[in-house]
Amino acid sequence: MWTLKHISRRAPAADRDQGAVLVIVAVIMVALLGVGAMVIDLGALYVEKRQLQNGADAAALAVAQDCAGGDCGDEVATSRQYADLNSNDGQSAVDLVCGKGAGLTPCVAPAPAGAANATGWVRVVTSTKTASGTEVDFVLAPVMDSLAGSTVHAGAVAAWGALGTYRTIRFIISECEFQQMGGNLATQTFPTGVSYIYSKKGTAKDDKNNDPPCTSSSSGGTVAGNFAWLDADAGDICRATVTAGMIVGGNPGNDPEISKKDCAAVFAAMKAGEEFVMPIFNQVVGTGQSAQYTVAGFIGFRFTGWQLSGNSWPAGFSCPDPYTGQPGGGDLRCFRGTFTRVVSDGGGFGGIDYGARVVKMVG
Repeated sequence: MWTLKHISRRAPAADRDQGAVLVIVAVIMVALLGVGAMVIDLGALYVEKRQLQNGADAAALAVAQDCAGGDCGDEVATSRQYADLNSNDGQSAVDLVCGKGAGLTPCVAPAPAGAANATGWVRVVTSTKTASGTEVDFVLAPVMDSLAGSTVHAGAVAAWGALGTYRTIRFIISECEFQQMGGNLATQTFPTGVSYIYSKKGTAKDDKNNDPPCTSSSSGGTVAGNFAWLDADAGDICRATVTAGMIVGGNPGNDPEISKKDCAAVFAAMKAGEEFVMPIFNQVVGTGQSAQYTVAGFIGFRFTGWQLSGNSWPAGFSCPDPYTGQPGGGDLRCFRGTFTRVVSDGGGFGGIDYGARVVKMVG
């Protein structure tokens, strides 16, 4: 009797291993493609995001600079220009330009908290723009039957307004004297030509008898007119940090340590023609070293000369008599220069707008 037997034939071990390796390789390839998509495609999105953000920041600051200078024009075109300049391929889409300011379309979303006390603000939103459309083209994601690309967005908010807080050279000038020299707050005009700002007009002259309503002490030292030296920041004899609305101590008499060698860098910057930000006071109480000044705002000034105690520039310069225009005596103290508009990227908003303004990112 014949007996049928089942004969099992097993594949060789090498063949079995080869099949397992193929499965493992397939799994690994999927994982590698996923990691590659994350590294390459997400990396492309990151690069695009940085370019768009730089473009939005630059565009918002450019618009704010224009508006701070009173020249809000075609700010959509300005935004496109700066957005494109910050893109590697020279192309970016500008989806939104809005804000608070002359010529700007009002935004639906409110201003960020950082724009408090600012005169105006602008929001710029940018997005991807390529030769083929509005998406960053992916390299590996399509291989996995995933996204072919993605659109990236970025936004920035910049604000501008009167400078309200600043750390600068430690003297303060009078609003009254600024107006007597030709400045006009109502029309935002500056004194024209060269101006002389006096600390001491000479012991023989009493300001209150010549230039009302600005007044000075009986010795000629300014109290409610011209300029005075402020109390310095701790550890810095050359500078003071002041804020509009605050009351600061000072001295309307002879100049103190600022004329010493420790402030050589400050004087060097003055001689180089740099624009300085100066605080302006509109109220004062007390006299001499007990004087207290109320800071109203800030203005720009470019120095062309000065006469201080033991420090004059240029060589041989002396303050002219403020009443006759003739060469003055040795007891005069003054700065010579021109008032300017100045825009700072540091400091805070607030105070009266005398022409010194701040532009900065707030969102």
